[in-house]
Amino acid sequence: MMNPLNVNDYLDLVIHQHRDKPKFRATLKAPMKMIVDFVNYLIRCVNAIDLDSATFENGALDIIGEWVGRNKDSFSGTITPDLFRLILRSKIISNTWDGSLEKMYETWDSVFPDRKIWIGEYGLLEIVIALLLKKCTPEEITLIREAGIIPKPSGVKIVTIYVPPEDGKLTACDLQNECFAGVDESYIAEEVTPR
Repeated sequence: MMNPLNVNDYLDLVIHQHRDKPKFRATLKAPMKMIVDFVNYLIRCVNAIDLDSATFENGALDIIGEWVGRNKDSFSGTITPDLFRLILRSKIISNTWDGSLEKMYETWDSVFPDRKIWIGEYGLLEIVIALLLKKCTPEEITLIREAGIIPKPSGVKIVTIYVPPEDGKLTACDLQNECFAGVDESYIAEEVTPR
């Protein structure tokens, strides 16, 4: 969120010889106030469509959804602002992704900093995905199944998605890193089959 500007902050920058001259300050203040008011209007517009603070009440989430290509009315049931933000973030990933695996990881980390993703090749035009480090809520699992929130190249099928049953690492043989660990230090993944 951007903070609004104040005319006095700019008037305080006037050099000391003219600072105590009221007519000079008034001459500067009139046009400066119009510029500051206009910039503050633009700041309010930007803040109103900030994804983290946008709401359904002010219509900003609907506008952002229209821009990125997702409409909340296309989902069955009640959708909360937080879930819709998750859908919008995933669509933003799809819209900005260049199709490379490296860019996928980079973009995913910028949108979902608290959750890692791992992608493995399963077969010809088939991939397996693991969402890591943070337990998925039931709503997120529904979105994974129904809304296709994980981007993929056209024509590639997601065979299985693995999610952790608790916050933490997933079990893996002969692999030890920030997302995977041995049996004693990790959780066995739960399988989510995409529709």
